[in-house]
Amino acid sequence: MNLTSYSIVILFLLIACLTSIARGSRNGRKHRKARFETFQGARYTQANHYLPLNGTTAQKKLLDLRGNASGATENGVKQSTADQIGYVLTLDGIDDFIELKNIKDQCVVDPSLCREGLSVAFWIKYNAGKFIISSGQYTNENFGPGFRFICENCSKKKGPHLYQSRRFQLELSTINHKWTILLDHVPRWWFHFAFTWNHKRGLKFYKNGQLVVSSSNPETVVDGKGRANDEITIGKPNKLIDMISKNGYGDLSIAHLVIWTYELSKYDVEIAFLSALTKTKNSLRCCQTMKGELARYIK
Repeated sequence: MNLTSYSIVILFLLIACLTSIARGSRNGRKHRKARFETFQGARYTQANHYLPLNGTTAQKKLLDLRGNASGATENGVKQSTADQIGYVLTLDGIDDFIELKNIKDQCVVDPSLCREGLSVAFWIKYNAGKFIISSGQYTNENFGPGFRFICENCSKKKGPHLYQSRRFQLELSTINHKWTILLDHVPRWWFHFAFTWNHKRGLKFYKNGQLVVSSSNPETVVDGKGRANDEITIGKPNKLIDMISKNGYGDLSIAHLVIWTYELSKYDVEIAFLSALTKTKNSLRCCQTMKGELARYIK
């Protein structure tokens, strides 16, 4: 073989090698993109319930794109917009609330029945009010089974950046045990709220895709009993005394409520956080640390 022929062979092999590498790179990107799109493209395809909460039908009903929960807005819940996530629903803190009924997955309203755990996520801009979200028995009692996120003494703004309180309380209860996480503040601006739970690993709270705090030592429940209500409420007090209180109803905006009847991994919580963001500069201001990850998964 002369030098020219040898050079041609080497060039051919080099081109074949580069083509293979490029194909592999494209396949890798497709794999990453496919994983992202299980949450984003056709959003949250693995979820048991997904309610965008970005508007209502003409009958003021809410759509559950992954389940068959029947949802409705009450007393004038309004549609508004947010730079990060587009259209959202806004509750005035006076008498507005959202109600989701006929929850078929009993695990959602009674974690005692969850074989693989439970995960809940949504975007929220909290202003004031005690009741944020409740499920199961918590919708009409101060005990479970179910879960709830409430705030005691959260009617007044303290400080330029945070609403402060010693009693932001995330609580999940089975028939026999209760896990509790206390937070002294939440952001004034939009943030992504998520919790995951599993019998063995306990309750974990995530903010903007990052683990903040966990609770792995439950207390024994003494008052939990009976069958849990098949509903979830947002912004609605569970007692008449709170309904007539100035600070009972939730004054907040909310969107993209997603529920899985299993425990999400930390990685999947991050992807869930990124999934609803609009692809604008404003949407990235709340999550600068995530810009690299977002670009990698939608490239």
